[in-house]
Amino acid sequence: EAREAAYRRICKMRPKKSAYLPTCEYKDWTGEDNRSVPSKAGEFFEIRCRNKYKEPLSCTVSGWSKGFVAGHPSNSATDPVGAVEDFRFACVERKYPAACTHLGDMYAAGVGVEQDGTKAKELYEEACKANDTYGCYRKGHLYLKGLGVELNQLKAFRLFEKGCQEDHMQACVDLADLY
Repeated sequence: EAREAAYRRICKMRPKKSAYLPTCEYKDWTGEDNRSVPSKAGEFFEIRCRNKYKEPLSCTVSGWSKGFVAGHPSNSATDPVGAVEDFRFACVERKYPAACTHLGDMYAAGVGVEQDGTKAKELYEEACKANDTYGCYRKGHLYLKGLGVELNQLKAFRLFEKGCQEDHMQACVDLADLY
């Protein structure tokens, strides 16, 4: 009930000229408990990604639903290649930093594309330049693993430290692991 009230409150704050706010259509992508249902959300946001609004956040959510399992890129996801296409559209065509980061994740893991650490680094750097904390943090993993870059624990440490200072919880966990 509180979640539904929050969705309605957000919807009421929508600027009058804004024709699109997915929160206002929450019943189309949530279950009876008003929590997101991945399959419903994927379908809902896929339509809004390219066909209806060409909205980059919708492409990112659609990409997650197609290419990620339990929060990580996975070739056992429903449509990894489609996920790459959604992330690429939002990153390249719409200049959405979060999509660049998740596209970088796909390249780093070799999911839906050939593994390419150099391409992942380029995408993470693009997102990082646009102040996407997650993109900066993910670049640290490339240095930690030596994927597409020279292995450098100090650079990884600094990137995790920066992410932690910006309240990215997993960056803090990974930073602690390096001590």
